[in-house]
Parts: sequence; C-alpha cells; structure tokens
Amino acid sequence: MKPTFQVQLKIRKPVGEVFDAVADPKKLSGYFVQAASGPLEAGKTVMWRFAEVPGEHDVIVREVVKNEHIVFGATTTSAWRWHSNRSMAGTRWCR
Repeated sequence: MKPTFQVQLKIRKPVGEVFDAVADPKKLSGYFVQAASGPLEAGKTVMWRFAEVPGEHDVIVREVVKNEHIVFGATTTSAWRWHSNRSMAGTRWCR
C-alpha cells in the first residue's frame, strides 16, 4: 500500500471570493505563486512560477465547477483540490 497524506485548511471568506482567488492568475500571484500564465480552466495546462523554486512548472487543470471545486495537479497522479464547504470555503491537498 502506498503511503498517502492529507492536509486541510479552512478559510473564513465567502466561497466566491476564495474561488476567484484560486482561479484568477492575477489574484493567485498576489499570495501563492510569483506568476501564473492563465486562469484555471478545465482541460488546460498553465505554467506557475514560484519565488522559492527555480523554473516554470506545469499545472494540469482537471476539473473546475465555479464556486464548488477545482482539481489540478503537477502530474497525472498528484492532485490539489479546492472545494467549497457550505458556509466556509476550504482547501484540501491530497496526493
């Protein structure tokens, strides 16, 4: 059996605000990445650049449902998931 782990974080902001902060490259580059090549849209691959890690990194966007969830990853087996949780927005990373 492969080891797995899960980390969750609750964000006390309106769901729409959190969704936009993750999906919009201008907003995302204000707090998480140094630069993003485009919005997170299902079926697209975008490039992210981090201040701490050299180079540009592919991000494969798998699923996007506005104000509900976003699933993306750097490979076909890793995944980051953002999902709404009724009164709160939350982020979850699973690998």
